[in-house]
Amino acid sequence: MQSDSVSITRDSYRVFVDFLKIKLGHELGEGKEYLLENRLNPLCETLNFANINLLANEIKSNPYSPIGNMIVEQMTIQETSFFRAPRVFDNLRKNIIPRLIRENVYSHTIKIWSACCSTGQEPYSIVMMLLEDFPELEHWNISFLATDVSENALAKAKSGMYSRFETIRGLPTPLKEKYFSETADGQYQVDSRLRAKVNFQQVNLLDGFYSLGGPFDIILIRNALIYFAPEVVTGIFQKLRGVIKENGCLILGESESILGKTTMFNLPVGGTDYFSPAPLP
Repeated sequence: MQSDSVSITRDSYRVFVDFLKIKLGHELGEGKEYLLENRLNPLCETLNFANINLLANEIKSNPYSPIGNMIVEQMTIQETSFFRAPRVFDNLRKNIIPRLIRENVYSHTIKIWSACCSTGQEPYSIVMMLLEDFPELEHWNISFLATDVSENALAKAKSGMYSRFETIRGLPTPLKEKYFSETADGQYQVDSRLRAKVNFQQVNLLDGFYSLGGPFDIILIRNALIYFAPEVVTGIFQKLRGVIKENGCLILGESESILGKTTMFNLPVGGTDYFSPAPLP
């Protein structure tokens, strides 16, 4: 069935706004009708709903149905690429990793968490950087957790399978040739040795973090908190503080800050570009 070109009503919009806040903590706000229509009209066609308002009625009646999970998947589509924001990787390469090597010289252990990793380009980029620039870590215990709320994104991340277009976005050709193999259908797959280094896991940031295996030396949660309601962001920072080492590094998106959101972390100093944990009371 092809969905009708019916605009979303005010009541239907509120249904989706409330649903996404409960399920994901996302604060959609006002004026995002176009976003819901663009993301959910294709789902209406797939599920044979005549229009988006009927889909809203369904989710209002059955918010915990499989259809609810499908809406979550549609609304968590994220933009990502290999080595996104080179400044972050420069900071890891020049400042953060060398410091952690010095400070963890006796334990030979580094724990990294890539939260909201989407389809996996961020964790794979960091693993490639570690292999290329820090051969001294070969015999260290590097624990790398990568999480996302989307089952579809994680399935792609675990497969390590990317299109030609995805591999030319930020991925240097020498690394592509070294760590990827072309498949018969023109896709590119990450080498199995890299895939084995990352533990992908489904995690909703509304849940607790203590079961994730911290405390972590590095937590990356880039360009994700901008979608959450302010009170949810404050709670997430509090939970992050509980699973990061006292000398750990919290890395947010380049345009994100903690100002007015939490006192659990300190502002960057001396060009570090990461947020350090504040002393606990």
